[in-house]
Amino acid sequence: MYCVSSITGEGYFSEDMVHFLNCAQSARYVEWGAKLWDLQVNSEHKFIFVFSKTDHARFKERWGNKNNNSVNN
Repeated sequence: MYCVSSITGEGYFSEDMVHFLNCAQSARYVEWGAKLWDLQVNSEHKFIFVFSKTDHARFKERWGNKNNNSVNN
């Protein structure tokens, strides 16, 4: 599905993205150069950070194997 971020104004295909709830992981990804495509809020009033699968592939080993941090893989 094609989405347009109300935060960044940029469009992306949701199937090309990963979604994280972990603020620390998301902050590290941004520090390391990942592009934050969107910031959403879920039904539990928690932020969901949206990154490309490409950036996730670049940084997942650096972050470590923490599968429980991802909403989808």
